[in-house]
Amino acid sequence: MPNYWPWALVFPMVGVRILIDLALCRFISNAIGVENQRDKEGEKLHGRTGIRWCISKKGEEMRASWTRDEVILGLDVLLSNDSATLTEDNAAIVDLSHLLNRLPIISKDKREVRFRNPAGVRRQLLTFAWSLKKDTKASHVGRQFYMVFREYKDTLGELRCIAQAIRRCESAIQLMQYGDAVETEGFPEGAILSHVHRNTEARFTEKCGEALTECEVCGIRPKGIYTGMSGSSILGKHLLVPPADFDPAAKLIAADFITVCPNCHRALHLTRPWRRRQDCEGILI
Repeated sequence: MPNYWPWALVFPMVGVRILIDLALCRFISNAIGVENQRDKEGEKLHGRTGIRWCISKKGEEMRASWTRDEVILGLDVLLSNDSATLTEDNAAIVDLSHLLNRLPIISKDKREVRFRNPAGVRRQLLTFAWSLKKDTKASHVGRQFYMVFREYKDTLGELRCIAQAIRRCESAIQLMQYGDAVETEGFPEGAILSHVHRNTEARFTEKCGEALTECEVCGIRPKGIYTGMSGSSILGKHLLVPPADFDPAAKLIAADFITVCPNCHRALHLTRPWRRRQDCEGILI
């Protein structure tokens, strides 16, 4: 910390305030792991003084992590441009900022006032680029950036193609309304319970990782049938709790789910009354 003690002796009130502001800002900066990181141009991107900047930075990026779609779009911009030209008013940065704000991926209640603004978007991309150059992981850059980059680092053309497709489909996304007939198909309980049910299943399936090997209804083992596919690539979790009985406040455990293949999963969703674990095999002839 700079030596401000002479100032404190001459102007006690001003000196004390400066010392408090600097100490508090350094504490917040260290807490979010952004101290003293610089991009390749030597510009200090993080660890700046100014309590307001530190707090808003922490609130924005800790609360709304970048999703996979956003990362694909961001990496496309980063890898398609010279990073030295990616200023806050760069057309590609501004366009990406506007696009991320238009996409309905992040709910409104998780968006801060500065959500995905040009400065924040640029900072995230350049910090990621800096971490690659230094062969390290920036603690406040989401893991999605590193996961997606590893997947496409040898096929950047494919990444570019996906990003362009997302941009093309923006208008189609805007036309898709919550509660569309497609979403209620197979669920006489309606769109809301259908959406909650499927989302709960998807989240629990993701937590299972590579633990899924065999459909508990028909017995299919995808790993021995499909080339290059593990059980977790094909199988998923079916929630045994009937949609009409679901309570979001209740804690779900492994016993509330059964591992199924897509065909059996579809059949179980179409079956009423809702089947218990011991009754699921009854969908088979």
